[in-house]
Amino acid sequence: MIISPVSEWKVIKDEERDYQFVIKQFAIPIIVLCGVTKFLGLFLFEGSFNFFHSLLYAITHFIAIFAAFYLTSLVVLQVAPTFAPQTDRNTSFKFIAYSLIPYFTATLFSNLFSSLYFLKLFYLFSVYLLWQGLEILLQTPDSKKLGFIAIILLVIFMLILAVQETILFIIPI
Repeated sequence: MIISPVSEWKVIKDEERDYQFVIKQFAIPIIVLCGVTKFLGLFLFEGSFNFFHSLLYAITHFIAIFAAFYLTSLVVLQVAPTFAPQTDRNTSFKFIAYSLIPYFTATLFSNLFSSLYFLKLFYLFSVYLLWQGLEILLQTPDSKKLGFIAIILLVIFMLILAVQETILFIIPI
């Protein structure tokens, strides 16, 4: 996906995998890994957090990323008729999950070693994948791509922030 996004989106478009497969076999394992690296980064390498606090932050991180992924996929499904009439549940979940590969990759490393925070610039590549996926997977007309991407980005990052802050408010660490 990172080396040849256009050809990968074409392969993904032809796959017969349903959204449950994408969630169980791709999204959950990589999001769990993001939580594990958050724990390891805080507990082993930061040194300022004890086991319990590191674990709570890792669980919060997992919940926030999974909720953002899942809810953004549902938002795409709901607003898609305005932007991409060909969208169904399977396509929506594949579109969001695979577009987030750069986000997941950068998060894995930056969670583990806070000095690699600059890797979060790689998040921008997710925007490029969204753009390509809109064209190939969702068949969105060029005139509607920018608005659709703006909605997706706003939803996903606001959800991550909102879920993390809500959990940390309920369970102060």
